[in-house]
Amino acid sequence: MEHPIGALQRYSLRLFLEPNSATLPARLITPIFHKWIQQRSVDGLLIDVADYGHLPDGPSTLLVGHDANFAIDGTGGRQGISYSRKRGGADLPLAERLNSSGKQLISAALLLETEASGSAGDRVAFSTNEIEFCANDRLLAPATEKTSATLRKLVKNFGRRLFTTPAEITPLTDGRIGFILKTTERRPLTALLENLTRDST
Repeated sequence: MEHPIGALQRYSLRLFLEPNSATLPARLITPIFHKWIQQRSVDGLLIDVADYGHLPDGPSTLLVGHDANFAIDGTGGRQGISYSRKRGGADLPLAERLNSSGKQLISAALLLETEASGSAGDRVAFSTNEIEFCANDRLLAPATEKTSATLRKLVKNFGRRLFTTPAEITPLTDGRIGFILKTTERRPLTALLENLTRDST
């Protein structure tokens, strides 16, 4: 019997800011996200922007979409940009949905680096050798050894596509179901996007 993880729709990917990058406060990001809605800057139906900057941990600025949300996410004390898929692509294997989500995330990160750096007056940059995956569905992805093993294989294969170099994979330690992939090589975000685009054709 196929493991139900193959039907997983709700999951997130996150890129972290570089240590020397400018931070991304809600006052800076909110107008940028509103502009993305108006100009349809990223794929998908975008609906609204929510400010959670008063919360000490988690998403601070949320760009709500029909199929997925983008957010400036500081979960665990590390700020970055996340892409959280909610629905869509059920006809595709989970590996291909993950690949598509990676392209969405990196495309948004590239755009945000440019626009936020201009608005902040300082360099905004995302790390290109690390990415986080988190499953957001306890029904399809319960905290079991079988789920962990299945997801580990999936995420490792995604890492091979993304980085094209060996990557260390470590489980999240904060109670969430997921992993962090990290490699020693740093390449431009554009190169990572090309890797996913090339491998998905």
